[in-house]
Amino acid sequence: MALSKLQNARYWRTWAEVCRYHGWRNSDSDHRYALHAEAGCPASMKEFNNRDFDKFLDYSATLLDQVPAPRDKDRERLCFSIARDAKKGGLSEAYLALISTDRFDSCRWRDLPIQKLELFRNTIHNRASLSLKLKKAKEEAVASTVADIPF
Repeated sequence: MALSKLQNARYWRTWAEVCRYHGWRNSDSDHRYALHAEAGCPASMKEFNNRDFDKFLDYSATLLDQVPAPRDKDRERLCFSIARDAKKGGLSEAYLALISTDRFDSCRWRDLPIQKLELFRNTIHNRASLSLKLKKAKEEAVASTVADIPF
């Protein structure tokens, strides 16, 4: 999985900051590849997945004498994905809480264990997709009805 455009931009900003801090040149690939290896990442950033990117950022923070804040990044990504899909599908927060209560006996879906949160994400993604398909079909039906009016 390749990095997104925003991740790619952040990668290069972080690398530039590390170079400035240590007096390296931005074009010094040897230092960059060494940083990847020390962080436990693939040699090429083109092979990074989200976890590799997190490792790179965390290790870069230590090189900059910063303490990376401990975060549950997998949970953040899942919650972001759920919220994005719900918004696209027009699903309200109350609806999400209702589904979470029905499936997992808790309306606090953001606090579910990761495995259940993954299942919840899949459910919301499918329901949002269905909602979008129904909305599109309804719009097409209205458009065809309007097109049939003779005047």
